[in-house]
Amino acid sequence: MDRVKQLLNYSFALILPSLYFKEDISSKVLLLNVFLFLVFLYNKNKTFSFKIPKVKSFLKLYNVIILSILTVVILVHTLLDGSWNNAEIRFIFASLGLYALNYVFFKYKLANFQVLVLVNSLFSILIGVYILYIKSLGQDIVTIFQGHVFNSMLLGGNMLLSFIYVLKVGTNNMLIKALLLFSILVSFIVMLSIGGRMSIFAVVLCLLLYALIFLGFIKFLYLLLGLSIVSCLVFFFNKSIYLRVEGLFKWNGYNPLFLRMIQWKCYIDTFLTHPIFGSGHVNTLETVHACYKQVGYADGVNNQYHSHNQFIEIATKYGIIGFFTFITLFLSNIWYSFRRKDYFLMVMVTFLLLINITENVFLSRHVGNIFFSFILFYMYFRKKLINE
Repeated sequence: MDRVKQLLNYSFALILPSLYFKEDISSKVLLLNVFLFLVFLYNKNKTFSFKIPKVKSFLKLYNVIILSILTVVILVHTLLDGSWNNAEIRFIFASLGLYALNYVFFKYKLANFQVLVLVNSLFSILIGVYILYIKSLGQDIVTIFQGHVFNSMLLGGNMLLSFIYVLKVGTNNMLIKALLLFSILVSFIVMLSIGGRMSIFAVVLCLLLYALIFLGFIKFLYLLLGLSIVSCLVFFFNKSIYLRVEGLFKWNGYNPLFLRMIQWKCYIDTFLTHPIFGSGHVNTLETVHACYKQVGYADGVNNQYHSHNQFIEIATKYGIIGFFTFITLFLSNIWYSFRRKDYFLMVMVTFLLLINITENVFLSRHVGNIFFSFILFYMYFRKKLINE
């Protein structure tokens, strides 16, 4: 029994590292966790049954209510569209599945937060160093790993978890502390080298806000100085990231900000046609691509670019009802984290919120579905069920 329990601690912690790889390893890791949990349950009770929480106590977990409303909104639009092959449906299944998985793992004390942080830090170092090696050979990392947006998001999540763990939880083991600090440094250098701009901005802002609010102004300045020195060194030795940042300040030619404005304008114009209930998945894509053609945005048409803003995309597809439900998922958890002084949940939800401003990876990609749902509900249950 103890061996199965220990194995579950580590297999559950492997969910985040499995997301780095281009091949769909994460689904296999999730299935492994479900299988091991059933083995644990059978050894514990000699049956596969487990106690279902009372309705009253279950509804206190307000994430269920928010997810239920969002599920209804998305399902209604999907039925009207007749298209079940859309990203939001996959997000709903991933969210509900990972909500349940996190609930039972914490309820049966099978999730170990220290193991999660250590395993994720170790893999971030190994994968980060290998990414730097691949880039030094001039090869593209997407042959093995996810693209720069996803890798930056995963590395940024590791930075935040390791940083706050060292400060708030602490450890007397110098080897563990050195591992966590080294993983923070490696993650930040790799993020800068592959150029995930919004992830870098979100991580730096979360770290500085956390330092300013909870650590004091002096430590905030030390952190700001340290991040600035590392950034300048990477910019000096890595021309590609310099060019990616320089592109943001060009007034002619390729500028990602101008392209985002085109995408956002087309989606907002589509939203204004059906602001209350939204245009649905299929109608939104058709209307937006027609807008791309009208303004001469050839790349948007050829590559079928999405909005690069999760909130605008949700509002366009599912109206004001869908938008307010989705953003409540963030705001309610931020409010809950302040009330309970749960710094991990507070910082990670803020990080997810900021990423959504220029990306919609959480609902549009399988990796994003799992990362968003796992982080959100792991951090939520980590303190709630332990306290109860």
